[in-house]
Amino acid sequence: MEQIKKIENVEENFNLNRSTDKNNKSILLKRARAKYFTLGLMFGLVELKSELKKSYWNTYYCASTIEHDGNKLKSKYCKNRWCLVCNRIRTAVNIVKYSDEVKSWGVDKYFVTLTAPTVLGEFLKNTIDERLNVFQKIMRVFENQKIKFIGIRKLECTYRPLTNKFHPHFHCIIKGKVEAELLLSEWLKRYPDADIRGQNVKQCDDNTVMELFKYFTKLISSGYDKNSDNSPGEYKRKIYINALDIVFLSIRGCRTFQSFGFKAKKIDESKIETVQVDEICDKIQYYYWEKELSDWINKETGEFLTGYKPSEAMKGLIDNISNSETISKQYGNDIEEITKQCCNNIVSIVQ
Repeated sequence: MEQIKKIENVEENFNLNRSTDKNNKSILLKRARAKYFTLGLMFGLVELKSELKKSYWNTYYCASTIEHDGNKLKSKYCKNRWCLVCNRIRTAVNIVKYSDEVKSWGVDKYFVTLTAPTVLGEFLKNTIDERLNVFQKIMRVFENQKIKFIGIRKLECTYRPLTNKFHPHFHCIIKGKVEAELLLSEWLKRYPDADIRGQNVKQCDDNTVMELFKYFTKLISSGYDKNSDNSPGEYKRKIYINALDIVFLSIRGCRTFQSFGFKAKKIDESKIETVQVDEICDKIQYYYWEKELSDWINKETGEFLTGYKPSEAMKGLIDNISNSETISKQYGNDIEEITKQCCNNIVSIVQ
């Protein structure tokens, strides 16, 4: 039961035939919101001539039908990294697998950020492969020196539209301050040109640990519209589809999340969210996702599964998907002036 409570607190578990409580509207609303956003994202991605087009279509149909069988709701999921529905599930599973171990370290856990210079999209794949290899070499150095190195490493990659560059970097939770500082020292030996301001070692709490389990890339970047005279206009959050496709292609086959020095807890994912519901169906009923209604609908009864309604901010994000233009392309030589006016923030989904 303890595992079930943890899953319910963060969202839901990851299982191809996952079940959930129909009466738990909070989970269902979050799932509908994730489905709505992912669908909008896929409309942009499938239009690209990408090697991942088939996989994007697979995500388009993820959780498109929900089956009400007896006292359970079931669906099928794509498991792709860019799918918010599946990412929420994966996040919850990782928390169950790793949080008890990390909590057992008490106050002796440290959040480490490792960065190196940003790169253009054409160099991203090789850069990610190189930095993953460097991290493995550092681990072997500790092993050869008989240093007990325990922690979790996560690869993240963000896009900076002002410069049209990508920023692959690592976030880690490390047991022990000495070990955390050694990790940073070894990293800087291999990347002497890394900006020291981008590196970090700080003591962390359990809330910081939870943040580590979230998505490997932020899907939304901040950017400017332009006015009729081509001057910088309103500062908005945008989704840069081409940039996301480059990121997804570059991390294909990579292990973005890795633990070392301990074994993750084994859990029975198929049983985590099997919850009894009041309403038991005598026959199987199906709910189908309707894009125009932003919800799953029972076509026999007309019943809405969640009652989700996207906010205006959410609608705006989907409407403002940018297929090709970057801020640097829009403003050319004016980029330095724009940079002075604001910092290049990368933001997460809040609606």
